[in-house]
Amino acid sequence: AGRYYLAVSGLSSADVGAYTLSTAPLAFPLELEPNDQRAEARGPLGKGASRFGTANGADSDWWSVRILSDGTTFEAATGNGFGTACNTDTVLTLYAANGLTVVATDDDSGPQGCSAIATTLPRGLYFLAVDPFDVSTSGDYVLRILDLTAPAPPSEVEPNNTVGSAQAL
Repeated sequence: AGRYYLAVSGLSSADVGAYTLSTAPLAFPLELEPNDQRAEARGPLGKGASRFGTANGADSDWWSVRILSDGTTFEAATGNGFGTACNTDTVLTLYAANGLTVVATDDDSGPQGCSAIATTLPRGLYFLAVDPFDVSTSGDYVLRILDLTAPAPPSEVEPNNTVGSAQAL
């Protein structure tokens, strides 16, 4: 709500000509502050979740993820939300439930040099922290949970027709 103003200019005074201005609603939910530490983590995030955030200076953004089954494939990445570029150089860190033990961390091994983590996890609560690469880094990012796939249940093995031959699940 309210009135907003926008100024458009070229890179130099010699840049003149027509331009097109388009608007669209934000496609991703916004980060809500405070979420600067494990106790303030937002979530839990599920498969397919996308969150828009801002990394600047010493600001750390924390999110939670709950893994329901041992052997779950987990994959998360930062980027611009469209898989085409990284707006901001981030570091993505996955922590165990205590918020201190680092399970995985990455700076730029994802698509177009974005941060990405892919690992297999046991059941439990985990935390993701998105940090700027250094204190001079400032800009927007989109955190995406790309995969949270639990392993397939074990196949039936015969004989299992009595209590004594029942399979453990």
